[in-house]
Amino acid sequence: MSTMRVEWVLSPRELQYKLTGHFAQAEPEFPAMYLTKAGTLPEMKGHGLNSILRFAALQIALSWKVRYVFGTMLEGSPRVFTMQEMGYDFQRSGHSWAGNFISDRKALLACLDLKHSQKQAFDYLNVILGPRLNDVDFALDLEKLQINEPIGARWPWCA
Repeated sequence: MSTMRVEWVLSPRELQYKLTGHFAQAEPEFPAMYLTKAGTLPEMKGHGLNSILRFAALQIALSWKVRYVFGTMLEGSPRVFTMQEMGYDFQRSGHSWAGNFISDRKALLACLDLKHSQKQAFDYLNVILGPRLNDVDFALDLEKLQINEPIGARWPWCA
């Protein structure tokens, strides 16, 4: 019904590769987190599923002791407002969305600084999700969550 992938980012080069650009508004500390591949079935939009997944992702970020959470999205996406309310900063990437999904709209680079916006982000998610959070069992043991690090030239940012 809804999906979001959480990725571990270890270096400025890897972040630039994933964002296809440089986020000028932050000097990131590493490790960082990159949220990607988010999507919700059209008939399930408006039920807060993306926000529930983002809540879980931010819990993972805190357990990884991540300060910065990055992502990309399409300019004009309904999620932009929600993310701004959480404390995300945005910058235009300068290029159109490319890959499996093509659009003539520009991509936005998003950055959440948890050091400054953690409370704002969780407060906002708690307000908009309310009791729905009590109905969700993430089945997520943060202490056992393993981080897989890329090895070798298989990954373009490691070469």
